This record gives sequence, structure tokens and C-alpha cells, in this order.
Amino acid sequence: NILNFIAGAAASGGDVIALSTAMSTATLFDVDGSAIANATTVDLSVAMTATGDTLVATDNIIVIATALSTTAGMLDFVDGVTLTTASIASATFIVAWGDGSDTYVTLVDAVGAGSAGLTLASGGHTLSASTLGVLQGVTPGALVAANFDFIT
Repeated sequence: NILNFIAGAAASGGDVIALSTAMSTATLFDVDGSAIANATTVDLSVAMTATGDTLVATDNIIVIATALSTTAGMLDFVDGVTLTTASIASATFIVAWGDGSDTYVTLVDAVGAGSAGLTLASGGHTLSASTLGVLQGVTPGALVAANFDFIT
């Protein structure tokens, strides 16, 4: 658990979570299938309230605004999200989601024979999750791109 995390830009005292691009057995990807490198600009998705919300190809942190009570509920939500352009066989996505009072920063591994423009579920992916940290008292919608940085 991370206590007293300040969401928002550094100019207003916001904290930063450094995410290593080499922290997973699969490569970190944005939603169009491009691998994330340490020089990649952080791009948060819109704060999604439904699986049909539109993702932009450069989104590399999926933000879910809908309160979900369990990791399994988050995986069900992510399973219905439509990827944008690329066919991804195996990838790891970064998801910021909450339970109504705290935000969970989670790696979601998707393994399968993915296809462009499909949901992970319809692409035949198997999903698993590893939560990196819990931001106590922070809602996902309060996060901004400046709260994250990609490093090697």
C-alpha cells in the first residue's frame, strides 16, 4: 500500500510511479500493439466507465473509472475492451482501477492469438493480473500522465 500518494502534476506536488519497461516476462504494450520503451511518453486512456469507451492508439495506461470490487471484476472489464489496430499474441498492459476509495496499479498479462480490433475475450486471450501497488485514498480519475514515468 502506498499512503499519502498525491495525484496530479509535479508542479502541484504530484508523486510519480516509475514503471520499468523490463519488469514483465512479456513486453509492456500500449493498446495499438506498440511496445513501450523507456522514452515512450505516458498516455493515460480516458477514464473508462464502460468497456465500449474509445481507446486511442497511443494509450499505454488503461484507466478504469468504474468502481470494481475485485481483481476478477477488473479482468472481466478489461477482457471486454477493444484493442485498436494491432494483432497482439502476448502482451502486458498497465491498468489503473479502483474499488471506490483506492486505486490499484496492476499489470494485466494477455496471452493468446489476439487479432486487431477485437476484444481480448474475442481474441481468445487468457488474462492474469499482478498488482504493483495500491494508492490509498486516490481514485483512478484523479491520476494524470505526470504521475507515471517509463524507465529501463
